[in-house]
Amino acid sequence: PDAAQGFILDGYPRNVAQAGALDQLLADLGQPLDAVVLMQVDEKALVMRLTGRRTCPDCGKVFNVYSSASGKGKRCDNPVHGAEPPLLKQRDDDKEDVIANRLKVYNAQTAPLIEHYQGRGLLKVVNADQPIDRVFAEFVKVTGAWRQAIDPGPFPELGKADTRSGKGTGSTACDTAPEFVFGRARKLHTAHVAFGGATSPPAATFEPS
Repeated sequence: PDAAQGFILDGYPRNVAQAGALDQLLADLGQPLDAVVLMQVDEKALVMRLTGRRTCPDCGKVFNVYSSASGKGKRCDNPVHGAEPPLLKQRDDDKEDVIANRLKVYNAQTAPLIEHYQGRGLLKVVNADQPIDRVFAEFVKVTGAWRQAIDPGPFPELGKADTRSGKGTGSTACDTAPEFVFGRARKLHTAHVAFGGATSPPAATFEPS
């Protein structure tokens, strides 16, 4: 009942075999996918987004040493910390060797989904290597989800963006691509979003984890 008006899948399927299983399930339910969106980012830019990301362990504020560094160097510049701001942390999965492996897995297992959905006429491509507001606008345009942007209905997150962290709260998370959106998931390098249901926006996403 909660998906009667549509759904967004993010993180599944992650390979062609899973995509086949999903197709069968949705066919049985009578709710086929309407679109699969590829959030495309240059691999070099993607690696910089991930390896440069730093997070405050106390307030959760997110920085990037290359594009949005803290005004206090290696410490958080949020004024709530007073005279003793905490040191920023790098996530273990944002380290270069881990990212290289994630990209390898993505290219081998998840990237073939691009051809899979392109062949079915479902694939839409968004340039995610640009400011978040422009990414969102392009995403809305290619998915035909302009109605949700005006009247979000069951998808209010599509009309929001958290400019403090540099990420949208919907399917257009630009700093952690690759990603396919079929519901909810994240990958490196590119992102896909799939929409299903009669009135929904894109509902499918994939990405290497």
